[in-house]
Amino acid sequence: MPEVEEDKPEPDLDELLELFREPEEEPRRRKKGSGAVLMMGALILSIVGGWMAALVANRPAAKHATPGPPVLPTKVSDRKPREGQAGSVDLVQDYIARCQKGITEREVRWILEDFQKAGLAQEGGSASTEELVRRRKAQHAWYLDLLADGLRLDPGQKRMAREKLAGLFEEAAAGFKEELGELKSDPLGQDEEQVSADLGTIPFIDPKHWLTDKRYAPWELCDLTEAQLRVTWQPVLAEMDKAGKARFPGWFNAPSSNLVTFEEGKDPVLAEGFGPRPPATHLELASSVFPVPAIPPFSGPAHLSLLLGELRSYHPSQLKTLLLLEPQLANEALSDFEKSGQ
Repeated sequence: MPEVEEDKPEPDLDELLELFREPEEEPRRRKKGSGAVLMMGALILSIVGGWMAALVANRPAAKHATPGPPVLPTKVSDRKPREGQAGSVDLVQDYIARCQKGITEREVRWILEDFQKAGLAQEGGSASTEELVRRRKAQHAWYLDLLADGLRLDPGQKRMAREKLAGLFEEAAAGFKEELGELKSDPLGQDEEQVSADLGTIPFIDPKHWLTDKRYAPWELCDLTEAQLRVTWQPVLAEMDKAGKARFPGWFNAPSSNLVTFEEGKDPVLAEGFGPRPPATHLELASSVFPVPAIPPFSGPAHLSLLLGELRSYHPSQLKTLLLLEPQLANEALSDFEKSGQ
């Protein structure tokens, strides 16, 4: 008789799973001081990241990225010079447009401050020989600047004009020092190293005197293009001489009319009277180097003084010419700006 097998208990499922489960690792103990190490590592990474960001920002590609809104300069000298463009623009039309547009109040003040900064706005008093020579040199530099702006001189033309002006300065300074040397025998005992006089009466530093030398004419200082010549007095004076019209000798003393008519494709000619432009107090001096076109002038705001209103009506090179010939106007105009609260 077969034996009856006893019923075996079924294995528990949890016990079976326990047999195949991997033993748990004991929790790792945090080493002492590991938090400080992690913080130090994060600090080092942040420093390296900042250094790399600065390195990328200083690369040429970053420097030449699209800039933000332009910041207005505080001085004329801070702006990029407007030269070397004589062949890329219609210089005559550009000149006429700038005359008609006039100058903003800010630009007038820039020019006045630059003139003052150059040491050209002093009036009267006493000055040493060294100071007088320095002033004549500064006058030459100012004259070159107004020519470069009005004629849009290219680098080669400006270099030629600078070299010729330097030669004229050395010649004038040597002659002036020689004249001062003769003062040793002056019965009045005037000191050679100290000249006490109204500085405006000393021919050596009076542009109204030394500019009469034909060697200072723009077309004598460098080779000008036909377009550049048309915005100077050269074609007008040549036509007057050809027609036998009376005029002051030399190049610097402009005709009494002072206004010139520009027509496309033709040389400029003297206008009849003042045309649409009313007479201005300093028009004759302002137009000594560059003629004033016979066009309606810019009309300044009513709140400006008469002097500031007139200064705004000129081409920048005409204003610079006026200051060179009448340096006391710089202080007068700056005083007017202060009175107007600008």
